Amino acid sequence: MMKTWRLNPVIDFINTICNYNVFWWIFLIFAVQMKKIFIIFRDWLGSMSFRTGIFVAVLCAVCYAVSFAQMLLPLPVAAKGALWVVFFGLAKTFQYSAILILGKEGVVRLKALFRKQSGKR
Repeated sequence: MMKTWRLNPVIDFINTICNYNVFWWIFLIFAVQMKKIFIIFRDWLGSMSFRTGIFVAVLCAVCYAVSFAQMLLPLPVAAKGALWVVFFGLAKTFQYSAILILGKEGVVRLKALFRKQSGKR
């Protein structure tokens, strides 16, 4: 019988004990850390003002408009696709950031502001 050489006996030992790949455990540790970072980021966004939330929402609308308006430009298809991905991604980022900044009360306040303006016309 031929002897096989193990490249990393430590990883083999951990894999036999845990029955999981080491990279899975690294991913789990990373996911827990990302959750903590997200909570800190969410709280930081939530502490911003209503005016900042409106500004970010306007940036969201601008990025949505640019992501679709750039299709009218005379550019190669690959460039149009790349621009769409970039601007649509920015629009989604601004959208979710604005929602986190405004919160439930800010969205209610924004809806009331739009209702008041539509009633004046």
